Amino acid sequence: MEAHSDQKYRGRVPWQGLLLAVSLYIFWVPSTDGRFIFESKQIHGTKNTHVIIRIQNQQRNVTRYNWFKGDSRNVNNQIASYIVKWRKMIPGQAYNPRQTISPDGALKIKNVTKEDSGYYTIQTILTKYKKGKASTHLFFLDPLTSIAVQERQTKVRAYDTVAIICLRSQQGDTMHWLINDQKLRLKDNMVLSQDQTLLTIKSIKRENAGQYHCMYLNTSRSRTSERLILEVV
Repeated sequence: MEAHSDQKYRGRVPWQGLLLAVSLYIFWVPSTDGRFIFESKQIHGTKNTHVIIRIQNQQRNVTRYNWFKGDSRNVNNQIASYIVKWRKMIPGQAYNPRQTISPDGALKIKNVTKEDSGYYTIQTILTKYKKGKASTHLFFLDPLTSIAVQERQTKVRAYDTVAIICLRSQQGDTMHWLINDQKLRLKDNMVLSQDQTLLTIKSIKRENAGQYHCMYLNTSRSRTSERLILEVV
């Protein structure tokens, strides 16, 4: 996982001018820090979730959108480009058929899995010398099918925005969030979606570091998700 946060761009539009929105349809939680908005919903009647990462308050006169998963300085991490004038998407080295870019620059990912977790960056090209850029960390946690504990560890930079999404195993589950095996108490920089599937941590701090996972409860049994260990550097 690449974790970085560029603070200055010479000759570029400030990245705060771009607001990134992650949509899993319908339910939305507005970000009060003015950077990101996250939304979530499982596709009705299935285990599938579709994700949209959308720009809010984008710059005018954008000529090209470039999406990356990972370090945007590495061309091998480019998912695709969208040429506004031609209304055409050009796949990159990191593209897969579940991904599309719409005319407004939104990145759509169908049937997300935990392998879609990563550091996503959008670069907007206005002119040869003017560019905008915004990034977010996305993590998808699968429900476990056995009692064996599964965990993964990752590093994120302080003051980045992080979204953790627990993918549901079935309709009707009641979901609870835990950190370090204790019930999660939301801090001032945390927002939980209405359907409980999406936890947003805005301007993450070292006090937000820890092991995150979900507990799924229903009338017949309880299950847990894999665990995500976040280290804030």
